[in-house]
Amino acid sequence: MLTARRPRLTVLQPLLASALLLMALANPVQAHIGGALYPVYELTDSDLAQVCLRDGSVAEWEELLPGPSIVAAQFCADPTVGDGAQYDPTDLDFRVWLAWHGAAGRLYLAIERVDDVYINDYTSAGPGAIPGGMWAQDSVELLVDGDHSGGDFSGSANPNWTPDEQKLGAYRTAQAYLAVATAPGSHTVGYLGAGGAWVDWPPFTDAGGGHSGGSPDTSVIEFYVTPFDDLRWDNPEQSVPSQLYADKIIGFEINVPDWDVRGTYHGYYVLAGDAVTWRYAERFVDGRLLPAEPTAVPSTTWARIKAGLR
Repeated sequence: MLTARRPRLTVLQPLLASALLLMALANPVQAHIGGALYPVYELTDSDLAQVCLRDGSVAEWEELLPGPSIVAAQFCADPTVGDGAQYDPTDLDFRVWLAWHGAAGRLYLAIERVDDVYINDYTSAGPGAIPGGMWAQDSVELLVDGDHSGGDFSGSANPNWTPDEQKLGAYRTAQAYLAVATAPGSHTVGYLGAGGAWVDWPPFTDAGGGHSGGSPDTSVIEFYVTPFDDLRWDNPEQSVPSQLYADKIIGFEINVPDWDVRGTYHGYYVLAGDAVTWRYAERFVDGRLLPAEPTAVPSTTWARIKAGLR
């Protein structure tokens, strides 16, 4: 049985958002895009024992965390992609929960999508498979810069690099993942760089989800990834995972595509609202790794929120 550890924020949710924004404005050097800090909530060991990635439900996230870290209305519609559809909750609505676990070095994401038309024909799965067609489904993309170092992480930074050097540099200092709600073999997450044969499998990455058909369709995607400061696709032993600890600032980006017709984007929703996040990590947004209660910013009094700003 789930046990709620943190109170739901209700009226405190806007106060938390304001507090995080003030933190960002007080320290602009740390801010990437938009000057906002998004909450990433800590999971304790007991919390983690209650998380099931394959139950097709966000019930545990609703119980364990104060509320979603981000909702659809906070995203920007990219007018250059497909139909450029603007946010319309009757067309697509979604909520995103972000969490972290320090000992495991994992960043968790759960998203619940309510979509008038659900498209998911993804069929590629198995050890060594690349995400391939995941991008063309109703899915979610997570990019993460665990040490907030920014820079070109695409492998194209130096035009003089050889193909092998480009392959080594791609997704080395920041990583990108795609995930879908369901897939054959239940392998519903894929790492976009080389090394997927080990990077996007446990203990580094795992995922699950489910959906209930109809119009609207409700789908759930849950997964964790391991951020790396230095990911060597050909050498797991030499790769350096990011250290996750309370109050650390990480860079990240979330993209949510909407397909109403196979092969044609209807809408494409981005959090950073800035171009070329696929290449430059400094164009990500910022997330603060909030510690578990009682020391976290989400508290029961405004006085404690103000204390967290000092």
